[in-house]
Amino acid sequence: MLPSNPALEPFYEPEINVAVSLLPATWFWGLVAVFICYRVAVKLALAIQAWWAQRYRREALARLEIIVHESKPDAVVRAHELLKIVAIYVLGRSRVSSVSEQDWYVFLDTFTPAETFNQELSAHVHALLYQDRAMNPSRVSEYLIACRNWIQTHEVQREPS
Repeated sequence: MLPSNPALEPFYEPEINVAVSLLPATWFWGLVAVFICYRVAVKLALAIQAWWAQRYRREALARLEIIVHESKPDAVVRAHELLKIVAIYVLGRSRVSSVSEQDWYVFLDTFTPAETFNQELSAHVHALLYQDRAMNPSRVSEYLIACRNWIQTHEVQREPS
């Protein structure tokens, strides 16, 4: 500590008490704060709404993961059923029921930006489902990957009401 200097003793530092308000100084800043709060609330509501609208995708992907990890012989059949369930939920029963099994994967591809189910894979799946032919494991894994891609990337085209 420094020794005190007797020449500086008559000088002292005054205390300054300045109260600074956290409230806006003018009404305009209050208006800006209300507008910002409104925009944040709208963005939050839209984000929650989008998250809620996509819950079927998360559920379908979780079910598909269970199907993939169980690796039972009926994985293709169960994945096919899952695609039908998702399509009915998204597109409606009347639209899905009007599609024949031959055109099923072509119909699904109309809702994705790129082709997900090629014609050869569709033919193998159709042969497995309706003609009791076996599918080799590489085709099964290719089909399950295509199912995952369709669930992740399909775009819902709402009909005007």
